Amino acid sequence: MSKQPVVNINANHLTLLLILAYSGTFMGRQIMSVMIEPIKTEFQASDTVIGIIAGLAFAVVYAASGLYAGRLSDRFSRTRILAICLLLWSFATIFSGLATGLVMLACGRMIVAAMESATTPASLSLISDLYPPAKRAAPISLYSGAPTISIILGLSVGAWVIDNYGWRAGFFFSAAPILVMSVILLLTAKEPERGKWEPKGNLQAEHGSLLNSLTIIVKNKQCFWLVLSTSFGSFCAFSFVTWNTPFLVRSHNLELQDAGILVGMITGATALIGTLFIGWFTGFMMRFNRAWLIRIPIIGNILNLIATVIYLFSPPQIAFEVAGIAVPTAMGWCVLAGFFSAFWLGPSLTLLTTLVSPHELSTTFAIQNISGTVAGAGLGPFIPGILSDLLTPVYGDEALRFALVISISFALVPIVILGGLHYQGAGTEHS
Repeated sequence: MSKQPVVNINANHLTLLLILAYSGTFMGRQIMSVMIEPIKTEFQASDTVIGIIAGLAFAVVYAASGLYAGRLSDRFSRTRILAICLLLWSFATIFSGLATGLVMLACGRMIVAAMESATTPASLSLISDLYPPAKRAAPISLYSGAPTISIILGLSVGAWVIDNYGWRAGFFFSAAPILVMSVILLLTAKEPERGKWEPKGNLQAEHGSLLNSLTIIVKNKQCFWLVLSTSFGSFCAFSFVTWNTPFLVRSHNLELQDAGILVGMITGATALIGTLFIGWFTGFMMRFNRAWLIRIPIIGNILNLIATVIYLFSPPQIAFEVAGIAVPTAMGWCVLAGFFSAFWLGPSLTLLTTLVSPHELSTTFAIQNISGTVAGAGLGPFIPGILSDLLTPVYGDEALRFALVISISFALVPIVILGGLHYQGAGTEHS
């Protein structure tokens, strides 16, 4: 009888630190959606300008630095790189809160982007070395679902902080926990053995050039199409999350704080439940066939698209009040959209860990993270913003509703891509 791989208990401790750190940095992105209205008012900015600052400026720098950050993680201690980048991320976020104009705010967001570009590739590479392939689905799903915690804190607690103390306090609120987390990582985290769980024949030399690594990864067709599908998924997710709070304010006539609390608590909580469920369900189904790593994202994307479109077209009608907060009837569909939104990323990233060499993992995740960030954090806030401005002369305050429907419709692209991969037999071998 073959001996089952044993995961060191320290692996779970480090994974928890990585999840908390990712939640904290992502909260810095999500809290921007609550700041949109007060920043627009203070600096007299359009939706297009806000979309550039909240997304495009961030994404350009993220993309420019991400590949090199990923390569550094393939060569040097990932835990040390994480700790240093998180520390500098905190200082840059505080700098954003001190902004006296749009240019200074954009510069602060770009510094944040440069520091954040190393975190996800290094973290996912670490998780891949902490757990054997058969046990990666749950921790990777939990890590990829960490933004749900950010949504809860960033949009609900963050909305309260911003409503009572101003949008600048929101940045200080985001920076504090990451400052603490960077010190904990620096003092306690130990670097695991690279490629520990991989067959020796699968290990490649770790000193190849960046260009050589990129060539190997891009020529992997399954890897290429999988990364492309996650990029479109990120675009749809960021479009919805970034503009959902302003949508409730404009189309459902809610107060900013109430809208932020609703989006944070309802969308965040349901997405967290979906993440916990899909992490368990993916691991369970992988026992029978790895094709479920593709089937689950297909199902999730379809159901999420249906629920989101119905939510966006729902009329402004209040169902009931909770603690003085008016809850629109449309939030029922938002609950379903939040739950199914967690279905696509975790299984996709789990499949990605099996497609490349351990010494190319950080670079691979850097490519995935860059493309996802450019499409998501970059174009996600920007495209709905510019569409909203273009549609305003025709639809007025309802322009954002139709801008979001157009943006969310791009979820059809990953459905088609993943369907093609499944039809071609990608990932169908039994685990």
